[in-house]
Amino acid sequence: MRLSNRKVERAMGLSDSYLSRVFSGAIALRVSHVVEIARVLNVEPEEVFAVAFRHMPAAHSSAYELVRVALQDLRPPA
Repeated sequence: MRLSNRKVERAMGLSDSYLSRVFSGAIALRVSHVVEIARVLNVEPEEVFAVAFRHMPAAHSSAYELVRVALQDLRPPA
């Protein structure tokens, strides 16, 4: 299932365009928001961090691949 930024923002009770501003670097992402985003996406927070920092866990949920694809353009270079 693919969620738009807006659907995630609504589920988290955040303002419109919050995630767009985070992803553009206009505002800092808070760790508490990473945890909440993971909850909305139905994945473990460590899976979000694993994708962001290119760490492939030995075992991961099926949602891990969805998070990896969604964030593939946002990761820092190796």
